[in-house]
Amino acid sequence: NSIMMGIATFPFVKNDSDLLYKFDLTDEIFLIIFTIESAMQLFYFGLFGFFRDGFRVFDLLIVILSWAADGTQVIRAFRIFRAARVITRVETMRNLILAIFSVLPKMTAIFLLLM
Repeated sequence: NSIMMGIATFPFVKNDSDLLYKFDLTDEIFLIIFTIESAMQLFYFGLFGFFRDGFRVFDLLIVILSWAADGTQVIRAFRIFRAARVITRVETMRNLILAIFSVLPKMTAIFLLLM
């Protein structure tokens, strides 16, 4: 999905209406898959269990905003955040992001002291 969204920004895709339609259709299919996945997680974990995990809430927010922004050009750029869903699926990436966010305040304090 991320690769498709990146390729769709090239002029050869934007200038070819048939190819652009195919890319939009593929994007819609991915959005439907992500919606089904979120619905299945909501059913499996239950309402309270689902909202206990911030990454699942982030995924759901991206899916909802992608449906709400469908067709509007300015907000359509938000689709790129769906690529960030990989962070929630790969344990190593998830740990890396959590580590970066836990170290960031300390690094900021050190940076301010050095100034």
